[in-house]
Amino acid sequence: MPILHPFQMKHFYKMNMSIANTPIPVFQVPAVIGSFDLFPLEISSRTDVVYHGTSLAYSEGIETNGFSVGHLPVDRAKVELLVESLGILGEISNHNANCFLQASLNAPGRLDHYLQKITTNSFSPLSYTAARYASLPLVGGQIIQFIAETALEVKNKLEAMGNASDDAHIENCSSIILECEGYRQAPGVVYAVSITPELAACFKSNLLFVLLSQVDIPREHIVGKMIIPSDFVLPAVSEKEKVKLGQKVIRDSGVANDIYEQGGEAPDDYN
Repeated sequence: MPILHPFQMKHFYKMNMSIANTPIPVFQVPAVIGSFDLFPLEISSRTDVVYHGTSLAYSEGIETNGFSVGHLPVDRAKVELLVESLGILGEISNHNANCFLQASLNAPGRLDHYLQKITTNSFSPLSYTAARYASLPLVGGQIIQFIAETALEVKNKLEAMGNASDDAHIENCSSIILECEGYRQAPGVVYAVSITPELAACFKSNLLFVLLSQVDIPREHIVGKMIIPSDFVLPAVSEKEKVKLGQKVIRDSGVANDIYEQGGEAPDDYN
C-alpha cells in the first residue's frame, strides 16, 4: 500500500468509516414463501450474492468486523475442558488433524474437529437454505446444537457418578449449555453478501449448497439482511423440491457456479 500524506490518511479513514457505518438494508420475511428466495428480486436476482444464516447473537461482531475466519462461537477453553470431561467418561478423541474430511467422528473427535479446523465461513447460494441456520432447531449452526447436547449428556452422566472431583467439569458443562442456549434462543438472521471474483477465488466447495470462504469478508460486502423471528417455521422441502433447488442453483447462481467449478473439499457441519 502506498504511503499516504496525513491529509490523505484522514480522508481515507473517514471514507472507510463512512462505508463501515452505512446502514445495512433490512428486508422483511415474506408472508408467503412461494419460491426458494426469501429476499426480494433486487437481491435474489443478483448473481454475485450468496447468503449466510446464523443467530442474531452474532450480529454485532458480523456487522462491525464482517465474516472473520477462525471465529469460535463457544469459548475454546470451555470446549477443551468438555473434551477432557468426555475422557473421564472413557471417550477418547478419534480425530485426525491431518484429515480435512473424516467420517465416523466420535463426540470428542468432533469437538477436536471444531477446535482445530474452523478456518472457513460457510455460505449458501440460496437464501432458503441459509435460513435453515437462522431458524430452529439449527439457529447458530449445527455445531452449536451438537456442543449443547454433548455438554448436557456429559453433565447428567457426571452428576450421576457423584464424584466431587468432577465439580469443575459439571460447572463447565452448565456454562456451555447456558451460552449455547443464548445463541439458539435469539432470533435468527440471514445476510445477503456480495462476492467479487477475487473473493470467489478464495472459496471452495464440493457440496451443492455449501460455499466455504477461506478469507475474511469485510462488512461492506453485506448488501442486505433479514431478521428471522424465533417462531418462524421454514417450509419443508420434499425430495422432488430438492431436485428443483439444485436446478435453480445451477441455472441462476453465477458466483456459486464459479466456486463449484473450482472444486475443493467442504465440511458438513458449519454455517
